[in-house]
Amino acid sequence: MQAFFNDPQLKASLLARLEGHFIADEIVQGHYWENGKGCFIGCAIHGDKEMEFPRQFGLSPYVARLGEYFFERFPAARAKALPIDIIASIPVGVDSSFVWPRFLHWQVTHPDYGLLRLPLEPAVARIVQEVDALYANWPEVDMRAADNVAMAARDAVLDAVMAATYAARAADNVAMAARDAVMAVLYAARAATYAARAATLPVVDAILDAQYTAFLGILRGMGPIETELATTPITEEAPCSAPIVTITP
Repeated sequence: MQAFFNDPQLKASLLARLEGHFIADEIVQGHYWENGKGCFIGCAIHGDKEMEFPRQFGLSPYVARLGEYFFERFPAARAKALPIDIIASIPVGVDSSFVWPRFLHWQVTHPDYGLLRLPLEPAVARIVQEVDALYANWPEVDMRAADNVAMAARDAVLDAVMAATYAARAADNVAMAARDAVMAVLYAARAATYAARAATLPVVDAILDAQYTAFLGILRGMGPIETELATTPITEEAPCSAPIVTITP
């Protein structure tokens, strides 16, 4: 699926909608969409379903999910601009399905903030490595391997609230089970690490900033669908085309 269905006007219309909400001070944290105000997802679709991103905009639901992750964690004043920054960073016509496996790889392997540098339990570290290897072959994911990794991840973090929540949501879809189990591992591992550190806030802020910078870099660096499998470097600064179908502000 091509971002914005390869239509620059659709991107322009979505940006205009978000800019309107920004000017009217209607981009707020804490809920999806209510009384004309909402979060990243809410202001984009005027609703609360991340699966509307592929239907309305040709964007992976992981653009919505990761965007919402950052939106709700930054200070409110900074978060207001995130929806516009994120959408503006996505070139028209690219394959945004690569955003998740590339972000996951960054999460695992970054020399300063990667999960493998944290004092993880051995079982969790092994699963994180297996998941990274699994998504290295995206989009040719081995579904049986994905299911096995998901099951192992659920077992490894069974006592974590986040893990239980994500695992329960993933009961009937193997691919989603693997992805949600991965999210559970990431959250559980970071939560355990932060809880054990004295200087938690500076560490969390630094990691969050680095994550967000990487996320935007991955969005800008994604290539067209026909060339994406050649692996565009995530550091490449691909130009953002100005955003097809008119969206009502």
